[in-house]
Parts: sequence; structure tokens; C-alpha cells
Amino acid sequence: MVQTYSLRYNLKATKSEKVTVTVTNGNNILSTDSVDLSIINHRAPKVTLTGPTGPFPIDESKTYTLTIEAYDDALIENAWFLVNNATVNAFQGIGESVYTKTLTYSVLKGKKYLKAIAKDDRGATGQSDEIEVIGFKEDKTPPRIQLYVPNVAYTNVQTDLSFLIQDSDSDLAGIPSISVLEEDLTLNPLTYDNAFYFSKWTPEATGTRTVQVKAADTAGNQATATASIMVKDPTGIVRPTVGALAAYPNSLMLGSTVSLVLSVTPPVQNSGGISPVV
Repeated sequence: MVQTYSLRYNLKATKSEKVTVTVTNGNNILSTDSVDLSIINHRAPKVTLTGPTGPFPIDESKTYTLTIEAYDDALIENAWFLVNNATVNAFQGIGESVYTKTLTYSVLKGKKYLKAIAKDDRGATGQSDEIEVIGFKEDKTPPRIQLYVPNVAYTNVQTDLSFLIQDSDSDLAGIPSISVLEEDLTLNPLTYDNAFYFSKWTPEATGTRTVQVKAADTAGNQATATASIMVKDPTGIVRPTVGALAAYPNSLMLGSTVSLVLSVTPPVQNSGGISPVV
């Protein structure tokens, strides 16, 4: 089956003339064809559409002015307002030589092209230049922060501080910050996916400490989350005892699933009479 291509080229007709099309293949072999344009001595309506262009938040209302001018004593019969070549408004039976209409467009998401078409009572059709309008969703929602920190920490014992940040409408602006307010300490969080962040903190004194995370997105929204940690003296900590650890099966193929089995004995009061610290 021979493949056929359908091509379209637009040009403005200014006089009766012959239009010749030349096609060249990959071997520089030419093929030509011609068509005669017969121009009626009547000028098509002049259609002008004016108004704002550029990016706007979706659902925002914009106003455009449609102006149509007919020539050679013709009257404007019908007019259409189109968005991406789909008719949004139609105005029929106008019956005037000059017509002006104010149009309202509610911005849609994505790139849209606005234009107007008019037809006079002699069958001549004119159209305006296109106006490009890009609609975007305005982000007014700050990032969502979820903290993962312990309720209790111990002096001079390294503690994990982590948090998850999500923002469905915008990207994060820079790196979120995490700090311990009472110690005037700012930590450097690490991440592998720009969503889950983690850092290490070693408390230096007992008491309540406030961990604060701040984040901002590219739309300018800011978020703050805090959590309290009670820092205790580690004296008297009785750690759990980890017993036998085994893997089953222990001879396996690459990518297979392995189960780890272990026993843990919770801390109990020791012979010295010291209670476990929790």
C-alpha cells in the first residue's frame, strides 16, 4: 500500500493567479501541479480580536474586544469566537457593516488559542490573528511536613531526626531547614529523593527541646512544623538483649527473599537495683 500524505498551506489571496506546487523526492526528482485561483473583486471582512495574552491563573475571567468591518457595501452576516478552533460563541443575523462585541473568556488550563471568524452576506469570510493564552493552576497551598522524631532522647547519644515533605502543585524552593531551637542549632538534612530528609543530632543537656522544620515552594508558600523531645540523662539505661540471629534460607539465588529471625529480651531491673530508663 502506497502511503499518501495530506498537507495544507494557507496563503492570503490578493489577485486571480495560478499557484504552482513543486514536490521534490529524496532523489531530487521534481513533480509539479498547478491550480488557478479565481478571485472575486470583493474584499473579505476585516476581523480584529484584541485583549490580554500570556499566562493567567485558571478560571480567571478575561475580556476581549471583537471588531468586524465589512467592505464594498456588504453586511456582516455571522461571526464566531473560537478557542483552539472550537466555537465558544456564535453571533448570527448581525446585518451591520461595522460590528463590535465584548467577549468574556474564562481561562482554561494549558495553552489555548483564541480567534474570531466573520462572514458577510456575499459569502466572504475573514478571520482575526490568534491570541495565545496559557492557563495555570495558582498554588496557594504550602508544603506538607510530617516529622519523624522520638519522644525521648538522651544526652551524648546520637539521635535520628527525619521528616517527609510533599507538595503536589509546586516544586520545593531550595533545601528545607531543620533546627533545635533551644540550642540555636541548625542541622544539615540529607535526602535521596527530595522528599524524605534525615539528619543526626546529639543532645548536650537534659530538658525539653523543640525541633523545627521549615520549607517553602516555588510559588512562595511557606510551611513550618515543630515537635518536642524530652532529653534525659542516660544513666541507668538498661538495653535489650539481642539473642540468636539467623537467616533462612541461607543459601539462596540472587534476588530471592530471605527471612531474618532473631530473639530480643526486654530490659529488666538489674541486680544493682537500678530501674530501666524509658
